[in-house]
Amino acid sequence: MFNADNYPIIDDTNFADVVQSGIEGGMGTGYDTANAMPFGTVANAAKITRIREADYAEHIARQDRDESSPFHWFRRFNVAILNQGSWGYCWMYGLVGAIQCRYAMAGHNPPHLNAHYPAWLGKRGANRGGWAGEALPYIEQWGVPEIGVFPGHPSNRAAFERGEVKASAELTKVVEFSELPRNDLNALCSVLLDPINPRPVTMGLNWWGHLVYAIKVTSRGILIANSWGSNWGEQGLSVLAWNKSVAFEQIAVERVKPRQSGDARHESLRLAV
Repeated sequence: MFNADNYPIIDDTNFADVVQSGIEGGMGTGYDTANAMPFGTVANAAKITRIREADYAEHIARQDRDESSPFHWFRRFNVAILNQGSWGYCWMYGLVGAIQCRYAMAGHNPPHLNAHYPAWLGKRGANRGGWAGEALPYIEQWGVPEIGVFPGHPSNRAAFERGEVKASAELTKVVEFSELPRNDLNALCSVLLDPINPRPVTMGLNWWGHLVYAIKVTSRGILIANSWGSNWGEQGLSVLAWNKSVAFEQIAVERVKPRQSGDARHESLRLAV
């Protein structure tokens, strides 16, 4: 059984060091809270079946028993941890990481994607922050290529124009997503713990100026995947303490497009647990 309780925790005692470690390491943050759109303007509102806080422990135990949380699928399929490098594209990398996890939850071999591609195109080459709601139309317009076809963090336009890169990117596009109410920790927990359809959720965090994505509710807080490479935290994962888990923006990945070239069908990723 995969154990989510063994990951390091980010709380009031060390969060300043976590933020500073990213700056010193040259890893971009770049979540733009100042320009993020008001709730409900960038995505469909999520249909949330609320779970009482008093019942979290019961639902956590059920997910651990059934190995049905996004975290369990993440570990089972070895979903890749992304690395944004020195670019301030966390707002795109967090969303693309959640998309990779959603493929795993469908039982597919998840692709290792390069989120730099749609972020760079959307920002016209500028190294600037954004938010997940901004990332969505960029992914829908350009898609996301696999890192084996489009490696690294190129900044020359020619690298983006290659035919094999565009073909790879076309295979991965978000087709359905939903936005959770802002600063609503219960909404986040309810979606992650949903007994029928748990979903990975991006978290735009004001205190960090950074965006990550959530994959599990634990007894200590929310387990997240970051985009600072596998050397961060414990193989790219860490737990946010409850008071650090209140997110200004929360986007759940509901459905993704099948990755077969020429296949126009949309595939539901709802789980039967």
